[in-house]
Amino acid sequence: MSHQNEGTIHSDIKVTFDKFDPSRVKKVDLFDGDDKNNAYVLYNLFTKAECEKIIKACEERGFDRLENSLKGYRDNDRIICQAKTFADEMTKRIKHFIADEVVINKDTKTIVTNPLMYGKWTFDHLNERVRLCRYKPTNKFKKHYDSGYHPDPFTQRTLKTCMVYLNDGFSGRSEEHTSE
Repeated sequence: MSHQNEGTIHSDIKVTFDKFDPSRVKKVDLFDGDDKNNAYVLYNLFTKAECEKIIKACEERGFDRLENSLKGYRDNDRIICQAKTFADEMTKRIKHFIADEVVINKDTKTIVTNPLMYGKWTFDHLNERVRLCRYKPTNKFKKHYDSGYHPDPFTQRTLKTCMVYLNDGFSGRSEEHTSE
């Protein structure tokens, strides 16, 4: 979905974050070997209290129904924010666990093989356009590939997706609830 057709873009999320302690975060790689940094999970990136504050702020603001989504593919609620405060805090926290640089060439294992991406890319920050989703037990978001955000494809673009789950207490994992 392009940024031009996303619907209402809300203002930043006003949440006070706790002091971050990187030693409490556990990184679990989902692949081995050369693919090690392609996908991983960071546990405890936010405290339980922080997660509750973010959820409360979203609930108070209210979620929008997704528009322009294909029926049967995705049916959750969502808030889209131009969220510099949230993105800056996320950037500050994840930078401890990600590679500073990524080199992409014809031999790089990736979904996209666009030569415009070849070269050395340095991590700078997360996209400030944040999408906060709420799923009810019957909602779904089927397998898909995320499109990149590239305000200048030669100097600034997304290479990976960063997803944060703010709650726990759910179970099960099906193909309809995973991204590839």
